[in-house]
Amino acid sequence: MQFLSFLGGGKSGEEDEGWQRPASPPSSKIPFSDSVPEKYGSWDPRNVFQLLSYNNMLKERRAKINDKHWNKKEVDDFVPKEGWFNPPSRTRNLRCETHMITMKDGVDICVDVIRPAADLVGGENAKLPCIFHQTRYYRQWRLRKPLRALESYPMDPINLTFKKAFTSAGFAIVSIDVRGTGASFGEWPSPCQLKEREDSVEILDWVAEQVWCDGNIYLYGISYDAMAALFTCSYKHANVKACAPLFTYWDVFGDLGAPGGVMLHYFFDNWNKLVHALDSSKLIEAPHPIGSSFVAGFKGVKGVSKGLVKDAISTHKTVDLSKCLRQVINRDDRP
Repeated sequence: MQFLSFLGGGKSGEEDEGWQRPASPPSSKIPFSDSVPEKYGSWDPRNVFQLLSYNNMLKERRAKINDKHWNKKEVDDFVPKEGWFNPPSRTRNLRCETHMITMKDGVDICVDVIRPAADLVGGENAKLPCIFHQTRYYRQWRLRKPLRALESYPMDPINLTFKKAFTSAGFAIVSIDVRGTGASFGEWPSPCQLKEREDSVEILDWVAEQVWCDGNIYLYGISYDAMAALFTCSYKHANVKACAPLFTYWDVFGDLGAPGGVMLHYFFDNWNKLVHALDSSKLIEAPHPIGSSFVAGFKGVKGVSKGLVKDAISTHKTVDLSKCLRQVINRDDRP
């Protein structure tokens, strides 16, 4: 009863006899920073300096890492070398087609199909193994109009190196915006929702039927996309031969929600801002460094009107992760 009274669960305006309010805990000795990075307008030149400062910080951090588990030469030999104006021949003339595929419940999912140049794989419809990638961070990004001449292809800052490595090795890539994100329709009521997983099975069925697919499909993803790959793997689709999840989480509560038993609000508050900015296509509202970058949003669907893309955004309803986390105290709580 004392605990309920402290939480406001006792009689209104009264305290139990003999109850004493606990003393205030001592102030933390941890030097938490109250400063928030200043956000500038879309075209403010200070954005450039803020982004350069952030990139320099990352470069210095990487220089201190001495990870002996990686065979750098092996990776360097696999990833194609290129410069700004001299992409390697293996990644020139990539073929990209975008499709809107309707799920059983009527929701349209946006799908990119990226294949190597026809002359490099033996013909227009040469049979190829396929990499299946699901993302909630845009299958392709779009720079602001004056900067689009600088766009890489495909414009995917998270997976670009891997996508070029896959296509240079003779793989096709199918990359989708998961339900409720990017150019796909629908809602995103929770991470890795059940409908999202069911969508992946329907997309796999579609991929296996394509004339250019040799029937061998491999799942791939980083972080959230890796979790999506693992959930798809659990369905044991007949055409899935392997799964390569990078930097994923096995126990989301223990790894992200409350590492060491302490609720990690910082991560979820920032992730919440990011996913809401992405799903509304208002990147300027995203946390640093994305919010101060020159990214306009996701790439639309070639041959499909801009009105349809706006319709997709209007259907997006994204869960408030920050609010949900504050309703969770124990592992088994459900917000």
